[in-house]
Amino acid sequence: ALASLDSIRRTTLITAPRRARYALLKAMALDKCCIDTTDLNVIMPAVRYYSRRGSPDEKMRTFFYLGNIERNAGNRESAMADYIIADESSPEATDYYTAGLLKSAIAGAYSRDFNSSKELEYMEDAIRFARMAGDTVGVWYYEAQLADCYFNNEMYSLSDSLYERFLKQPILDTLFYSEKLLVYAK
Repeated sequence: ALASLDSIRRTTLITAPRRARYALLKAMALDKCCIDTTDLNVIMPAVRYYSRRGSPDEKMRTFFYLGNIERNAGNRESAMADYIIADESSPEATDYYTAGLLKSAIAGAYSRDFNSSKELEYMEDAIRFARMAGDTVGVWYYEAQLADCYFNNEMYSLSDSLYERFLKQPILDTLFYSEKLLVYAK
């Protein structure tokens, strides 16, 4: 997708909706390819357009990816503000996959700020949206992170049982699995 987007001549994007769609798709493709851009210009045409127009899904996606770019740049407060704007669109959105990613990102932000109760709330939401999307890989990741949330909230028996269940499942990502195994061993 990224190569296809890069092959499009930007001079052909003559309308605001086309520039917005291109910008959003470009930000999504960069993120999917694990290219952690810090260039806000990538997404700004989408931000300008979808903040006033477009569907709840487009607004949610735009501000989620804007938040990711801000996070990549080390601007945690701006990232969280963008995630909250995206979250305000999520109840009306039907893109449950991105809603799960969003809720997980917000949970991560709350974890870094040691707000364990909000971290738990948003991680439970991430799992709910991943299930609604049929995203079994996302559920696998989020349940392991939920075990961390339970631990952070001093819900040790829930954390332990969820870790045990996670460790018995097929391994979908060896690096992530080994990180969780180290956390569980502590």
